[in-house]
Amino acid sequence: MGTKRNSINFVIICFALAKLLMHFAANGNYGLHADELYYLALSNKPQWGYIDNGPFIVWMVKLSGFLFGESLFAWRLLPSLAGTAILILTGKMAERLGGGKPAVVAACMAVLCSPAFTATTYLLQPVIFDQFFWTAIAYCIISYNATKHTKYLYLAAACTGLGLLNKYSILLYLAFFVLPLILSIKQLRKPVNFFVCLAIITIIILPNVTWQINHGFPVFNYLNVVTHRHIYSSLGDFIFQLVFFHGAAMAVWLAGVAYLLTTKDCIKQYRVAGYGFLIMLPVLYLLNGKLYYIMGAFPFLMAIGGVCWEKMLVRAAAAVKISLVSSLALVALIALPVVLPILPLPMTKQYIGLMKNYTPITQPLVWEDGRIHPLPQYFSDMLSWQDMATKVIKAARRSGGHESIPVVYTESYAAAGAICYYSKKPLILVADANSFAQWSPITLPPRIIYISQENLKIVSSYADAVTRFNGITDDCASASQLHIYLLSGPSSRFTDRYRTNKSKFVADRKPLISEDIKLTAERLVY
Repeated sequence: MGTKRNSINFVIICFALAKLLMHFAANGNYGLHADELYYLALSNKPQWGYIDNGPFIVWMVKLSGFLFGESLFAWRLLPSLAGTAILILTGKMAERLGGGKPAVVAACMAVLCSPAFTATTYLLQPVIFDQFFWTAIAYCIISYNATKHTKYLYLAAACTGLGLLNKYSILLYLAFFVLPLILSIKQLRKPVNFFVCLAIITIIILPNVTWQINHGFPVFNYLNVVTHRHIYSSLGDFIFQLVFFHGAAMAVWLAGVAYLLTTKDCIKQYRVAGYGFLIMLPVLYLLNGKLYYIMGAFPFLMAIGGVCWEKMLVRAAAAVKISLVSSLALVALIALPVVLPILPLPMTKQYIGLMKNYTPITQPLVWEDGRIHPLPQYFSDMLSWQDMATKVIKAARRSGGHESIPVVYTESYAAAGAICYYSKKPLILVADANSFAQWSPITLPPRIIYISQENLKIVSSYADAVTRFNGITDDCASASQLHIYLLSGPSSRFTDRYRTNKSKFVADRKPLISEDIKLTAERLVY
């Protein structure tokens, strides 16, 4: 038994090292992603809650900077480790579910070769930690059911609490996965364990709940904004993305779903989780959610899929098993330059050009605006932000007096994050997007640098005088869609629009619990 376990652990370690090395080869390429810049900016103002997410990501930014430094590679080290932990937990789940080495290989291979996991497990943002907590909760439940050690339940409770501090979307997982398991597995319903777990979760999330109450639950404002902002996908596009989200690894997780719903062995006790997953999909579609919101559900399915494939191939020749693993690896290698910045940018552009010329695959190139672009949006969101911040600072210096601190206003959280991170000169940042809206003043000053996607003809109507400065010219960079203007004497219509946009994120009500919040220029100087 010990030899078998050591053999399985060796396999898992090999896959974990492969994933780490894959990310290490790419983590220093291109630049910081727009979302990473946003969370780096939030870390300048630590608090128990934010308009669009909990405080956990800020803790991770602080921890990452303390442990590893502030280089591009360093910022992406912690997410890469979390992504590797997901792979390890997936392999251990396959083992806990009764799988042997072939099951563990199939499960780990599915995570390693999934384009979706590869693309989301190296950026410093809440998504990767959301996936980790979903996976950790599943592992803890399976481990408790196998060993009856209550420490796994308490760990699951801690992961649930921290997961809620990271992204509230974990509530979907609790509703459609965890709760059905609690109701169906007798051991999970012991009152003592249940109340201890509930106490752990409550203690962890209480400061964040208090913050939400004190600020009028701005998370609901944010959800309303996001719902109206997202472009609705057709049912066909949703199904297409679901099936091909994980590339060839779909053969493993789909096998996991089928096996979970039909098996008569010990895995059938988790069947309600399979039904929960199938119910969660239409709910996500009707809510206009994105598939990466439920990425954390797939490692559990991949672990069961590994067990399924082991049973199907129990009598198969070694060549057949090698062919299965090779097919997963081949598809992953083909997709790798499109989901991970592993190649220099010119080579990536050439590779994507060949892909467009010789295949009908264009889905990775479709941005949120619904149009096809030269690069995937997650690559374009890594380009030219430092150059844009430099141009903004130069524009502010040329347009303002020597004694005054320039005021920069933008409706883009990405631009705001870039300016916060790359600006070396003092300025007052005003942004009515996401959590920046909480710290922005009620009205605008008479002279501002304005960063917007709108063209000069439209912006000319926003102020008495408008000057346009040179922006980013690289069409491959999403930052090139932003223009830099100087507005002198903003119109009342423009300032009213600013207040309206700000009110969409910030609840218009007094705090229920008194606290000293002074939204002055001092809080906004970067």
